[in-house]
Amino acid sequence: MSEANLEIVHVGRPPENFEDCLNVERKTVLVAFHNIASHAVRYSRQFTAFGHRWYAVVYRDGDGWTQVHFWRANSNTNSLEVSVQVGHRSSNGNGISFPTMTTIAGQAPGCGWPEFAKWDNLNDNLVNGALVLEVSMWTRRQGMDRGITGSEFVPSNQFLTNMQKEYANEETSDVSFEVGGVRECDDERRKQARTVPTTLHAHHLVLKCNAPALAEMCKPGTPSPVRLPNVSPEVFKHMLYYCYGGEISQEDLEENSKELVEAADRFGMTNLKLKAEACLVRNATFTPDNILDSLLYADSKNCALLLEKAMDYVVENRNEVIKKVSFEDLPGSMLRDFLAALGSKGHSRKGESDFEYMRVCELRQRLHAKGLCVDGSKKAMVALLKENSA
Repeated sequence: MSEANLEIVHVGRPPENFEDCLNVERKTVLVAFHNIASHAVRYSRQFTAFGHRWYAVVYRDGDGWTQVHFWRANSNTNSLEVSVQVGHRSSNGNGISFPTMTTIAGQAPGCGWPEFAKWDNLNDNLVNGALVLEVSMWTRRQGMDRGITGSEFVPSNQFLTNMQKEYANEETSDVSFEVGGVRECDDERRKQARTVPTTLHAHHLVLKCNAPALAEMCKPGTPSPVRLPNVSPEVFKHMLYYCYGGEISQEDLEENSKELVEAADRFGMTNLKLKAEACLVRNATFTPDNILDSLLYADSKNCALLLEKAMDYVVENRNEVIKKVSFEDLPGSMLRDFLAALGSKGHSRKGESDFEYMRVCELRQRLHAKGLCVDGSKKAMVALLKENSA
């Protein structure tokens, strides 16, 4: 076993190598949301478990419930099955209440509990003003075939490792791109030369599977590269590496999150777009001076999660925002979202099909579970769920 504090109580004499046969890894993390009473939505810092980065989200809805969502911060394409239980420590530090265990399987982004607990109950059991969640996670050891027992060993499937070796392989590639060379300046949006264009190579089949819009721009075997002058070579390299199953470092993700959202949106890479959007959401700082630009940007890129967080800010600070911001230029759809956000504060959800008042995280989870597209505006997600609900 990989954790010294996980004790096994045997009934009878265990056979040799019994613990190795269990093949289990376990991790428990305490996540403390301080000053939780003054915030409707809080995002935790990231932590690492089983080769992935994770974070928790706490949201207080208008029906008195506290929602808890648990997400992967990275979209590691390695198949993963993790059992997760999230509970909260009481104010005396002894009692822990756990909801039902949930399993995150394959490449699913996370899980959630829309009715984790009533806020009044949690508020009575805060620890010095902090909501303390205890996250318990279990998974099988990586690199082991779950059908093998005892001392036998079978390596994991090497497809992803072999695929990553083909990244930027000019010899085996069948398409190429000439990236960069000009940029749009903030000053009157004039295009200016920035760098010498960079030529990057790829495989059409990989793009067809992971960046379909980009694949449509090129044909295998074409000798001349496809020109993409308005994309940064650095961002395009990150995007291509992600297509081959690679991971973008947290530092690179934070430095290029907005550019990655735009590139992923342009080239049809939904998972990368949502990954970069989540980074934008975690690092977003709204003020009355920048909230209008944030709303317009989120709406233009169909960043539903970012738009939701911006709307939360407007609702929580509506008196100050209304004094400083004119909403005359907002699209009609955004005004409807704003009114819905205001209405949700006192709205009691009537059932599992009351999609309009669900949070974006829950909508995406439901769409993903049905094998449907998780990108798009909240309105589009609600319409898709209604269309595919029995």
